Amino acid sequence: SLPICAWNFSVYDNLEPDPECRISLLEDGRLRIEIGADGDLLVDAGPDERIMTERMDNPMADAIRIRLGEPGGPEREIYWELLGGQATELLQDGDHRTLEDVAFMETETGWRARVTLPPSVTLPTALRVGVSDNDLTYHTQWRTLTPPGRVLRIFAKQ
Repeated sequence: SLPICAWNFSVYDNLEPDPECRISLLEDGRLRIEIGADGDLLVDAGPDERIMTERMDNPMADAIRIRLGEPGGPEREIYWELLGGQATELLQDGDHRTLEDVAFMETETGWRARVTLPPSVTLPTALRVGVSDNDLTYHTQWRTLTPPGRVLRIFAKQ
């Protein structure tokens, strides 16, 4: 279990427990990312007419953002506003598609979410995972698996 942390101080941090992330390699070669957050108040932004990249940088809802690729290089991104939203992969041409192999549930202590990456994501890969937590303040508080500008590198078993 890997912690998803607030790497930079924020006056908006409400000192909730850090979310956790688990990454699995499935038998068919796809990567599955499971995230759990305890003590979290889920927030839905409602209708948001901003373009997707603006929403991703500063969401008004609780969200998950998965970046695949090297910082500053070509990246693939998956963005998911947890309540009422869909997990969406942004494509290089600016278009996007909805991911089907996802699951979300609220629990007695918080929430759990699962995203299975498309088969086109192959190993080795560089990965960044972030969780946006707003708690009705609408000040985006990103917690991430790696510090800003860093990645987790995942390699295939030899």
